[in-house]
Amino acid sequence: MNCIYSICTLSNIAQAELMFDSVTDQVRKVLFLADEKRDINVSEFNFEIIEVRDVIKDLHQTLIKKYNAFELCCALKPIMGLNLLNEGKADKVCYADTDLYFYSSVNAIFDSMQGDFLLTPHFVSSPKDYEKISELDVNNTGLYNGGFYLFKSNDNTRKILEWWQNKTIEKGYNHSESGMFVDQIWLNYLPIYFDKIEVNKQLNLNVAYWNLHERNVQVENDKASVNGEALICYHFSGFRLTRPDLVSIHQEKYSFDNHKNLVPLFKAYYQKWTNSKHSKYNDYTYSYEDSGLKDKVGKRIKDKARKIFRNENPLR
Repeated sequence: MNCIYSICTLSNIAQAELMFDSVTDQVRKVLFLADEKRDINVSEFNFEIIEVRDVIKDLHQTLIKKYNAFELCCALKPIMGLNLLNEGKADKVCYADTDLYFYSSVNAIFDSMQGDFLLTPHFVSSPKDYEKISELDVNNTGLYNGGFYLFKSNDNTRKILEWWQNKTIEKGYNHSESGMFVDQIWLNYLPIYFDKIEVNKQLNLNVAYWNLHERNVQVENDKASVNGEALICYHFSGFRLTRPDLVSIHQEKYSFDNHKNLVPLFKAYYQKWTNSKHSKYNDYTYSYEDSGLKDKVGKRIKDKARKIFRNENPLR
């Protein structure tokens, strides 16, 4: 059986549920929780929930001291992917960010894979201007989107994931000034360092604000399409329950005024999200925000602790 996995903190579990619910294929669904379960009832979900600390006990302590919640979730992608590969229970594996939503079969993507590791570029044609998001932005954040990729279970993929996890463990910071952008920037090197890397340029796959300049999304009779082809998945990156008036908090170029065609898609997604009984977790704080480090007088500290750790372990 194929597998799809994601990683998040407890505050994103309602979105994770939306993503997994949108997958109608018979696949194994696994959420690696980069947080403590606290009061959640795992039996209420139709996917497995595994605490990361139960999988990588010693490494977990290092990572929560070193990284904030965003960096941690990103660093874990190849680590948890390799864990699934080592289990040997899936022939093919898909990673999807919790803010993706599928409108077509995931197994169809698996079946059409030509390489061992599938990546999707942020866009496949040059934007007409330099407003977010353009080549100048992806120069800093990466050519390929780390929120969606697929891989087969074989030795080549194992080498890829081992190389990638070494990078995210050591240099998985959100620090573009030093040439790093969490897990994503390292994907630039996969087609250079490894064989059988598939760069999938389908316009109906992993659609998001960063490629709307080349992808015309339409919804008719509850069917979504992109440039006339059935939409496979949309990435609602930067869409927030607290700001439903914005396509994405990460940019101002695209709005519901100049892209009215997006309204039905976003409205339906928003309604599903607000109707989720697990949206109560949206405001839950990250369990490891306090990394356990202390200042010179023994007081427990949060963000400052990670800065101390970074000073002791320089970014470069």
